[in-house]
Amino acid sequence: MRLCALALLGIVAALGSGDALCAGITVVEIRVRGGKQANGAVIAKAMDGHTAPIEAPFFCGPKEGCAARLELPSSPSGWQLSASAPGYWATPQSLGSGGTVDLWPVGFVEGALRNAGSPESISQISVKFTPSPSWQSPAGFPEEATVTCPVADGRFSCPLPAGKLDLRLRAKGHVSVYRWSQTVSSGGGLAIGTLELKRGASLVGKIVSTDRDAPKTGACTVRLETPGDAGREAKRSSELPRAGVDGRGFFHLEVVPPGRWILIAEQEGFAPARRVVNVVEGMEANLVEPLVLARPARLELTLLPPQDPNGKPWMVELLEARDGVKTATIVTAPASLGGSWSTEGLASGGRLMVRVRTSTGQAWWADSSGFELTGPIHRRTVELGVEEITGTLRLGKEPLAGLLTFGAPEENVAIEIRSDEDGQVRGLLPRLGAWRVLVSSEMPALRRQLDVDIPRGPDGRGRIELELADRALTGEIVDEDGKHLERALLTITASATERRESAQERVEGGMFRVTGYEPGRYLLRAVGGGRVSETVPVEIASDGSSPFVRIVAVPRAVIDLRLLTESGSPIPAARVELLRTTQFPGLSSMSGRTDTAGRVSFPTHPGVAQQCFAVSQPGLPFRVFAVAPGPDMQDVVVPTAGGTLEIEAATPKEGEVVLLWQGGCFVPFPLLKARTGGDATRFPSVAPGEYRLCRHPAGTLAPTACSSGFLASYGVLPLRLKSGH
Repeated sequence: MRLCALALLGIVAALGSGDALCAGITVVEIRVRGGKQANGAVIAKAMDGHTAPIEAPFFCGPKEGCAARLELPSSPSGWQLSASAPGYWATPQSLGSGGTVDLWPVGFVEGALRNAGSPESISQISVKFTPSPSWQSPAGFPEEATVTCPVADGRFSCPLPAGKLDLRLRAKGHVSVYRWSQTVSSGGGLAIGTLELKRGASLVGKIVSTDRDAPKTGACTVRLETPGDAGREAKRSSELPRAGVDGRGFFHLEVVPPGRWILIAEQEGFAPARRVVNVVEGMEANLVEPLVLARPARLELTLLPPQDPNGKPWMVELLEARDGVKTATIVTAPASLGGSWSTEGLASGGRLMVRVRTSTGQAWWADSSGFELTGPIHRRTVELGVEEITGTLRLGKEPLAGLLTFGAPEENVAIEIRSDEDGQVRGLLPRLGAWRVLVSSEMPALRRQLDVDIPRGPDGRGRIELELADRALTGEIVDEDGKHLERALLTITASATERRESAQERVEGGMFRVTGYEPGRYLLRAVGGGRVSETVPVEIASDGSSPFVRIVAVPRAVIDLRLLTESGSPIPAARVELLRTTQFPGLSSMSGRTDTAGRVSFPTHPGVAQQCFAVSQPGLPFRVFAVAPGPDMQDVVVPTAGGTLEIEAATPKEGEVVLLWQGGCFVPFPLLKARTGGDATRFPSVAPGEYRLCRHPAGTLAPTACSSGFLASYGVLPLRLKSGH
């Protein structure tokens, strides 16, 4: 007989594989921990409620375990199991066939609630517990669990395993209350008194240090600061909550306004530690990684050569990695003529980067990745390099006067050298070899990016010879009556490149001719005079010819959105991305962030029937939705709980694409992966809804095969397209 995998204690059991569910026998072993005997039952309930519960009793003696044996028929919705025995608390866990559940002696935490400043009553409270660090918990004791308890007449009583526990008590929409090292006795009640609950969000976390003097109770504090781009609506830093740090390094900021803030930990004698945090209305934000306090450090640099190509001091910038990816400049100062540079008061443990500019402001050198300070004094020697280059720049066979910007994505540098009217190039670079060069010119209008290799010539100098193909895009920009626009900005995007390179050209009088483009497909879009055009595809043939393009710009329309939680609270600092179809299945995006009231606006073409968007915010599921352009603010509700998509699709045939659809919008898999933190096939924290995985022949919306289903909150939706479907 085949055994099916089951999940115990409030976890949905997935039976069988694919869409088929199996019936069978499962045996659950029971172990009594710290007690004498137990008499209880394991109960299985069908998720759809159409099948009567199935109960299997068990009795465990004082010195031996016991087992519960269940025979479960097929159920379309799956089964939910729970175990109970008087005087015991059962450890939540998922069990397969032959699994084991532990029963621990039970105690109770009891108290009363006072809902400060809020007239509505609280119907339930959650108690999260972990073993106290000062208690040597028994082997197998749960490391963490949460119990939800009803509240009646302002009082509650929650069953917990007996032991010395750290508790977090929380009611939805209210600030959490913490109680440390609470002893819950077997069969007894722990009275924690009356809890004063405050409505609002909170922020909790931990401060750590390798120095034994930090964090120090009474001396270490945390506070919030307004980011520089928070706008006029942000509160002054002095009005924001502050908190002390206890002996464990734990802090708890209460009643934090929703939004994006800078969290700062401070203690005299230590460098401040900072981190950007997002706080959502009525929710508790937790630091994933602790803030690290360290003694102030000194950074000393020696620059070689000691002076820039103009014989003047180098300008040094010190940047700090913040918010995981972004960097912020924290120090900018010139070096000495002898090439020495230093700065003090830095926090050890942070990720830093150095960028060196010339006296004229050109980014000459930069760290390719961040580094950490080691010790109270960190010394580095930076080899900057100076190489002379000469050469020519031509458009076709004619010399071109233009601007060459030398850069390298991994080096984060940008150095400008101009060619003269004869196309002669002469200048200085930090090194020879591979560069990415952006060539731009106003007359003729040209913008071209290419990869070049600069070898060393016989005279010891670098030699560069650039000859650009004279390809042109021509056309006109008009209004709906055919009248030329006096001024417009034309965006040109290469549609067949991995980097989706774009260039912009200013067009006067409505007629344009832009040159220097290679054969291939391009997307043109015009904006100007309060007008915007659709995206127009055009192709330059291999012989350099291209059709004359007419671009019609119509009055600009705007979609105004307001993002709200299910309780009606605004969602600030959420990333909202406009998903715009270019040439199916090509998709471009424009992103923005909501303000403190949850509002964000996007321009759109008035002829568009509906516009697709994607919204992501830490702590909330990723949601895709569509709205129609209109004059009024449109509310979008983002649910608090999501599910997981499991996508399996065979490699598409040549000329086919596989797309994930939600309603009338399709979602790029790279965007889904980036916003949910998923991998190639599993995407967690996706908003509930109907989803379709479809195979499409290239260039058509009509699918040849689809797999669809509804994703429920906390559920898992498998979508599979197999070979030949």
